[in-house]
Amino acid sequence: MRIRSMFCLSVIVMGQIPCASGATTTSMSVSAQIIGGCTIDGAVPASAGAVGSFGTLDFGSASSLSRVDLRAHLDSASAISLSCTPGITVMMSLDNGQHPLNGSRAMMRNGGTERVTYSLYRDSSYSIALLPGTPFTLDTSHSPAPLNFPVYGRATPDGTTPPGQYSDIVTVTIQW
Repeated sequence: MRIRSMFCLSVIVMGQIPCASGATTTSMSVSAQIIGGCTIDGAVPASAGAVGSFGTLDFGSASSLSRVDLRAHLDSASAISLSCTPGITVMMSLDNGQHPLNGSRAMMRNGGTERVTYSLYRDSSYSIALLPGTPFTLDTSHSPAPLNFPVYGRATPDGTTPPGQYSDIVTVTIQW
């Protein structure tokens, strides 16, 4: 009985002894790295991912006997919206298309093999050629306002072109 009383007394006394408590502080590190980049149509594209369409450069219609230059203009602002960190280096290049002919870009007749060659330019005077695979720098000094990079085209039918719809697809690569 005495052992039981001591045990009970120990439990009661222990219950009344305040528990030892303490406090300590430490720190944690928080960081972020913000890097320059671009958005296309308001979204950050995945690395090497395809994004939308640049638009269609439409030369219109011409007689199959025509030898007159066909000209067209594509304003990228109507096709995609590209905004970049101000001052970041942004390079753009265009490939040779799907149907090159003797080193020139060419549109192929749908359902045929006939082609009409064409050239692409950066300016309305058709003097700054957009050569296949040759990158050029876009001006980002006014960004993040959407960048505008117009493309001008000139096609030259040879006067013996069979009637039909001619088309090509050029891949536009934008790097930053």
